[in-house]
Amino acid sequence: EIPIPPSANHLWRVIKKQPRRGRCGKQTRTVIRTPHYQDWLERTVPLIRIGMPVFRAPVKVTITIRGGQGFEEERDIDNTAKATLD
Repeated sequence: EIPIPPSANHLWRVIKKQPRRGRCGKQTRTVIRTPHYQDWLERTVPLIRIGMPVFRAPVKVTITIRGGQGFEEERDIDNTAKATLD
C-alpha cells in the first residue's frame, strides 16, 4: 500500500529560465517536478522498493484505490495511475 498519489495534473511545472550568456537573449523552458510530487515520491519510493521484484517481461498491474487522507471524491481516477505507474 502506498499513499494516494497527486493527480497527473499536478506532477510537473514549467519554469522559464533566463538565457545563458551569449545566447541571443532567448528564454528557455524547463519542466520540473512539483513540490507535492517530489514529497510523494520521497515518501513512496522506499515503500515500493521494499521487497519489490525485478520484472523483465510484460506484467499486469492492478491498482486498487481506497479513499482516505488526500483523496477527493470528484477526482479523476485516471489521473491517479500516472504517478503510481511511473
